[in-house]
Amino acid sequence: MTPLAARMRAWRKAPMRFVEDVLRHPDGRSYGRGLDPWQREDLEVALTAGKHVWWERPRGHSKTQDAAAVALTQLILGGRGQRIYFAATDGDQAALAFDSLRGFVLRSQLLAEWVRLLHRQAVVEATDSTLTVLAADAASSWGLRPSLVVVDELEAWRGTNHEEFFWSLFSSLGKVPGARLLVCLTAGWDRTSLAWKVREQVQKDDAWIFSRRGQCASWISPRFLEQQRRVLPEHVYRMLHENEWTEAGGAFLTFAEVEAIFDPGLEPAEAHQGVPHFIGLDLGLARDATAAVVLHAEEGGLVVDQIRTWQGSPGDRVRLASVEEWLKKAAVDFAPAQIVLDPWQAVGLAQRLRDAGLRVTEAAFTPGYRDRIFLNLLRLVRERRLRCFRHRRLKEELLGLSFTEKGGGLRVDHRPGGHDDHAVALAMAALAAAEQAWPPPLLAPDGVAGVGRWEIGGRDYRGGRFGPW
Repeated sequence: MTPLAARMRAWRKAPMRFVEDVLRHPDGRSYGRGLDPWQREDLEVALTAGKHVWWERPRGHSKTQDAAAVALTQLILGGRGQRIYFAATDGDQAALAFDSLRGFVLRSQLLAEWVRLLHRQAVVEATDSTLTVLAADAASSWGLRPSLVVVDELEAWRGTNHEEFFWSLFSSLGKVPGARLLVCLTAGWDRTSLAWKVREQVQKDDAWIFSRRGQCASWISPRFLEQQRRVLPEHVYRMLHENEWTEAGGAFLTFAEVEAIFDPGLEPAEAHQGVPHFIGLDLGLARDATAAVVLHAEEGGLVVDQIRTWQGSPGDRVRLASVEEWLKKAAVDFAPAQIVLDPWQAVGLAQRLRDAGLRVTEAAFTPGYRDRIFLNLLRLVRERRLRCFRHRRLKEELLGLSFTEKGGGLRVDHRPGGHDDHAVALAMAALAAAEQAWPPPLLAPDGVAGVGRWEIGGRDYRGGRFGPW
């Protein structure tokens, strides 16, 4: 028996030795020898138990990387004719998964000689075995004969096509004796989702081994978690970082947080001069309303002075002349005032206001700007530094804001069929106040005001005059 044949025989008896001896981190360290104890336990079960496996872990707990290690180990040690499928939510996630597999192969001389890398596929010609990464496309999943299926980020699999894709993969396991399924995910909120329905079944099924982890990764620092806790909605933090299925749904703000904004002792102000005011304008001419929110800073936070709404319709659009007239009057009544608006549909309006001597800031409504205004709004609400008189539409819109995970971050928007005109105007004015008048600078992670790197929902926020923004 050759030395390599002897090693293969030993690895098949103890697959974790293969993970330790062959798989490498980018810096050359052994992947298997650097695992946390809970990681090692999960990998050993996935490689040796002969059952379907469910991994439920918080964000940042190496789900995709560990699953790639399992899939690659099965590819090498599983024998002839292995057909392994790594199923990801979409093309972007599939690219990330294949990058993990590709990295393991290229960092090992042994694997680089054995494994041929194609487009989202790893091939071992000597054993006629393949490992294929798929995006969740149901049309491509029928007729497969898998030895192992890895399903990544199942909580993000929503809709008819994703469900059909999952069930086609699951039903195909019966074609190959001993075929197994490994499911990886972080807790979600939707109790009607595919992930929740499957989860409820597998916990009671003897054919499955269920693993749920709380926050336990040695590489995630308490300092980072505290930053996340301060910034994220409380139920989002519990879901992403404590791996708890929450009851709050996709709400961006809870009912209690929104209720605390509205002070029954406040009334709209007709005028309030002598302190800087900020007027946020969200312009909607037909289907959406045009909304303006006036606010100012005082000790302890921001106070809303006035809210104005112009409701248009396809047959009776909002007249910009009436909006312009009101803004000119408000700039006097609440002097000194700065108007913040999105230049789309309002270039001419902005120029006319400037010509009239008003201070106008144009804020292009890019995804990055939208993130900033809503994350700043969240901070104000959670720290109870925002007060407003009772306003039914604003309250309804704030309660109707929801978040979705998109591009590795959190996208805040109104629910289908809803509106956010007043919420956006409020958030625009509040960010202008935070950047120019209030509050004092927050300390970024390195202890220097306005410098450093923050991560929120997986997305980096750099610089920013006031801490993470």
